[in-house]
Amino acid sequence: MRLFFIVIAFFSQVNVAIAADTYGEIRATLNGEDRVWYILGSEGSSNSDWTQLVRTMFDVSLWGSAEEADPYYVPGALLIDFSALGSEDDWDASEIEVQYLENGYVSMYLANDDEDSAVTIDDLRVEDGTMFLSGSFYSNVYYRANAMSLETDRSKSIVIKGTFRVELPEQE
Repeated sequence: MRLFFIVIAFFSQVNVAIAADTYGEIRATLNGEDRVWYILGSEGSSNSDWTQLVRTMFDVSLWGSAEEADPYYVPGALLIDFSALGSEDDWDASEIEVQYLENGYVSMYLANDDEDSAVTIDDLRVEDGTMFLSGSFYSNVYYRANAMSLETDRSKSIVIKGTFRVELPEQE
């Protein structure tokens, strides 16, 4: 019985890796340093998502995990949210929000003003319930000490510039 409790105690402290599907990547420089974030999912679920609002408008949320094996790993995550409006080869992005969760939700960087970020969409199409999306982005994100507030410290900023490419299935 004692051995049983030791085994249970051991496994309760072990981080179990979740088998993750890779849907794409975000490749960017963060203040000049090359980085890669992974767009992941597991068992038909993902932090990344898209919704078709009308025929020519989509709401897109990309959660780039700094940890390739864990789709729900928060520290170092890069989040890019935007609305895409257009058709075929002519898409525009608006309502752009970029977050860099440097230390998880303890301290992070945020850009939620239109003049702080830009997204260019090179390809956006939906085939058989999967969104094929690629493009580039630029953001000047500002430090935010409190996760519950949108107030930022504009004296502390990070420049993030890069590309994204995903094949993101519709959420189940």
